[in-house]
Amino acid sequence: MRNLQDTMRVRIFQVDAFTTRRFAGNPAAVMVLDRFPDDATLQALAAENNQAETAFLLRQDDDFRIRWFTPTVEVPLCGHATLASAAVVMERLEPGRTQVVFQSASGPLAVRRTTVGYLMDFPARASVAVRTGMPGLMMPAFSAAMLANVSPSHF
Repeated sequence: MRNLQDTMRVRIFQVDAFTTRRFAGNPAAVMVLDRFPDDATLQALAAENNQAETAFLLRQDDDFRIRWFTPTVEVPLCGHATLASAAVVMERLEPGRTQVVFQSASGPLAVRRTTVGYLMDFPARASVAVRTGMPGLMMPAFSAAMLANVSPSHF
């Protein structure tokens, strides 16, 4: 029989990001914890939730620490689960709040409430040139004439 001290009661939210309609958008599970359990437990919870991502939140002063897990692996950053977490914090946990900062493996992520939703700046990383060892391989594939005919409707 399990020891009741080994169990934890946790609120879980399922939030559809990038939509104003139910059962649309990009769903994420959000779990607010008193402490982070071991990684194997976080992974098992994410697998049980069976969402693309589960965000785990832990209050840290005025901010929150955040970690993201897919059903199979921890990921270093997840935009839609961060926005879902911001909605949970600002709509359910602290309804008067207008901004939250999540401390993550990718650095601090600030999200603020706007009149139409939530706004987040992703961390910027400088691009790095990569040599393929095959100079000129890609350029002949796209001629100037082909590129001139590309419009947004092609995507």
